Amino acid sequence: MRRIQPYLPWCESALGASLFGMLFLIVSAGIFARYFFGRPIFWIEEMSNFLFIWFGFLACSTAYGQSRHMAIDIFVRSFPRRLRIMLDVAKGILLEVVFIALLLSSFRAMAEFKISSALRIQESYVFVVIPVTFSLLAYHNLVGLFRILRHMREPGETFKKGASS
Repeated sequence: MRRIQPYLPWCESALGASLFGMLFLIVSAGIFARYFFGRPIFWIEEMSNFLFIWFGFLACSTAYGQSRHMAIDIFVRSFPRRLRIMLDVAKGILLEVVFIALLLSSFRAMAEFKISSALRIQESYVFVVIPVTFSLLAYHNLVGLFRILRHMREPGETFKKGASS
């Protein structure tokens, strides 16, 4: 786990930036073709939808992995340190169960997808991002849970960024 931990955020961010760049180029090409040549490219809309789905799901796991997701914790911060740690551990365990359950159900749901209308590809290839995202979310959550448990054993240690979010 320690070997991929430093590289995973970079890979997620690079893939997300690449997907966004491809999305921008494809939509720009579609606009250019429609307004300057009067002929829209028929597969642009479907491809841009698929790229946006990938971008959105990967952005979700990237934000969660870097503790940049939205959290309202003003009430929890008023609790004593031990209670905050216990709540963080309980939240981490609950989220791990949810992420794994969603991962398993996403594999079952992928069998239901059909062939896309414009690109004529199997939609399960496109929506493979769903189990990938839930795998990444489960991994990031597990890393955060280990970080919380490691800090719990060190007396006097204050929370570091990402340990209690």
